[in-house]
Amino acid sequence: MKRILVISLLISLTFNCLFTLLGGIFLAKRGGLPYLFDYLSRSTKNNSSPPLLTSPTYLHQTSQFELLTINNDSIIFLGDSLTAEGKWSELFANPKIKNRGIGGDTTVGLLARLDKIIESQPQKIFLMIGVNDIYQGVSANTVYNNYRTILERFTQETPRTQVYIQSILPINKNLVIYPTAANNQQISQLNSQLKQLAAEFSYTYVDIFDSLADEENNLKPIYTHDGIHLNGQGYRPWKEILAEYVNDN
Repeated sequence: MKRILVISLLISLTFNCLFTLLGGIFLAKRGGLPYLFDYLSRSTKNNSSPPLLTSPTYLHQTSQFELLTINNDSIIFLGDSLTAEGKWSELFANPKIKNRGIGGDTTVGLLARLDKIIESQPQKIFLMIGVNDIYQGVSANTVYNNYRTILERFTQETPRTQVYIQSILPINKNLVIYPTAANNQQISQLNSQLKQLAAEFSYTYVDIFDSLADEENNLKPIYTHDGIHLNGQGYRPWKEILAEYVNDN
C-alpha cells in the first residue's frame, strides 16, 4: 500500500514539474514576468475598464499635458500607446520634440484634447491614431469621419503647422496576448483611407506599416513581445523613416 502511495506521489510530482517547466518555457518565449504582469493588468482592465474619457490614465495624462508648455517651434508626436512609449526626444536628440501620446487613446479621445495642441500652433505634428478604434469595433466610417474632423481642425486653426499622417502599424495575432477582433486587413484599409485624406488636405503621408511588416503583413516578431506594441528594435526603423521629416527645417 505504501509503495502504491509513493509511486502515485512520484507520478504527481513528475507531472507538476513537467507542467511547471512547460509553463516556464511558454512564459519565457512570451517575454517573461513583464508579459505575465501585462496580461493580468489587461485582463483586469478589460473586465472593468471605464470609458476612455473618464479613465484615470486619460485624465492623469491630459491634466499633466495642460501644465506643460508647447511652443510654436515644438514638434509634437501625437497618438496612442505606440507613440507614448517612444522616447522620441532622445531618439532624435532633439529637445523640441514633445510626446503627447496616451495609452489606449482613440480618435474620439484625441479630438477631446486637441485644443491645447492647436492653441500652441506647433511647428510640426506627427500623428498616428486609430488602431484602438479598430480594436474596439468602431466602424470604419466613424473612424474616417473622426480623422477628417481632426485634420479639418488642423487646417483651419493651425494652418502653418506641418502635419505628417503616419500609417497605422501592423499587428501580429500569433503573438497577441489578449483576444482582439482587429486584423491587418482592416488596418491596411484604414491606411488607404488615411493616405487619401493626406492628399486631400495636402499633408504628408508617411508609410511605417511596410517597414515593420513581414511578407504576410504581420508585425515582425523581432519588433514586438505582445504582437501589438514595439520593443526597442521596433522603434529603430520607425525613427529612421521619420528622420528626414523631423530634421527638415
